[in-house]
Amino acid sequence: MVSTEQLGKPKETSDILQSLFDRAFQPSGSGKRVAVGSPYRSTAIFGPQGQRLIPTITQEMCGCTGLSACLVFMPPGRIARPHFHARSDIIVMVLEGFAASLIGPDLEPVFHGPGEFIYIPEGVVHVAVNLSTQSRLIAVEARTDPKFNEDVVLSSEYDERASEIVADLHRMFASGELEIPVHWNVGEMGPFRFADVEEADLLPQ
Repeated sequence: MVSTEQLGKPKETSDILQSLFDRAFQPSGSGKRVAVGSPYRSTAIFGPQGQRLIPTITQEMCGCTGLSACLVFMPPGRIARPHFHARSDIIVMVLEGFAASLIGPDLEPVFHGPGEFIYIPEGVVHVAVNLSTQSRLIAVEARTDPKFNEDVVLSSEYDERASEIVADLHRMFASGELEIPVHWNVGEMGPFRFADVEEADLLPQ
């Protein structure tokens, strides 16, 4: 398992390889280039929403014009500040750990765990929550904001209510009282595992 200390630190060899890769796959005149974003080479930032984020694909890095992506690291018990993205849709996929997102003015909890995706449209207030007070959460986030974090708007009017809801979620998750998705295995906090499926059993496209 990758340690927290390894995330967001530069790696000289990877930088050399990336430089060669970028030069080899940059279409002339487009301003865009194929790029490999890595949390091992990127610098972690602390976003206005109170999240530790490691940008991996941004317009500055590769000239993209329609999206960006990052790795999200949430320590045990972490909660983001209530916020919304004024002009961007987002998709979050949990790699490790168990999350709740408090959605909308009622801060309705929506649960998403390892291997699961959540889509949040632009303008929708949300609060990211690591349900565990003992284990970290790692997720991948993609946004339709190529500059990354440009349109984050804090919604401080929800701060107090969000803290109350999260306190209950943490307590109930720790005690086993929280009604979570039946397929979650909370005893397995590591990276998600796909069930093996025979190729003959896959649905045709």
